[in-house]
Amino acid sequence: MLILDTYPCPKLHPNPNNLVCSCLQILLGTDSHTCTAGAFGQFATGIGNTEAGFVLGTGALLLKVPQTLRFVMDGEMPDYLLAKDLILQASEISVAGATYKSMEFVGTTIESLNMEERMTLCNMVIEAGGKNGVVAADSTTFKYLEDKASVPYEPVYSDALASKNLNIYTLAFSFHSEFRFDISKLEPLVAKPHSPDNRALARECKDIKIDRVYIGSCTGGKTQDFLAAAKLFLASGKKVKVPTFLVPATQKVHEVLLSTMLF
Repeated sequence: MLILDTYPCPKLHPNPNNLVCSCLQILLGTDSHTCTAGAFGQFATGIGNTEAGFVLGTGALLLKVPQTLRFVMDGEMPDYLLAKDLILQASEISVAGATYKSMEFVGTTIESLNMEERMTLCNMVIEAGGKNGVVAADSTTFKYLEDKASVPYEPVYSDALASKNLNIYTLAFSFHSEFRFDISKLEPLVAKPHSPDNRALARECKDIKIDRVYIGSCTGGKTQDFLAAAKLFLASGKKVKVPTFLVPATQKVHEVLLSTMLF
């Protein structure tokens, strides 16, 4: 068991996108998707209101150190895939496969993802029962934080990553389980009602008639999601014929979309 007696105090800026997490501290929040911050290499997990009250009142919380499931994703990511496809592929472990475990994402595909896509990966580990998700901080992370971090920080890595003398791709002995994927061969996936376990290849759903479309929410309302949808609409040459709802995740995303010209 691990007693935590220090907690982060993130700096909030007028733009909520500028909430900065510290790589040296642990982030606890009363939202199951607090694990999104794992994209920055931080241990972040959701807790209940009772636990939050205990943390605020005592400054400490009792947690078990979770075992780690390692997801190695290599290969060039096709243009028609997004991080949602990657996490749906990882969900082959089932909605309970990562219960109270850490899901760590590594590999050449992960290294090529921007921060928004990494946040999608870590956000959705909770759908597999994960305690937290994590992507090691790298040059992409540091670049993203250049105009956002308000305090000095230093990245912290897992034991396998901490030693330059160790090959991080062969150090499987320190992990509970390891799963490997060749992303270059992955097809678009769809999560059907009413569970992420009920997934299928997008082409297997081609005969399903769509009568309403929603593009948005925390992992589907990023700038990249809307641009991908817009390019698909433009490429098809067809008009939108069903009620379609667009819900940007943040005001910043909304502003970017208003200023983006696709044609």
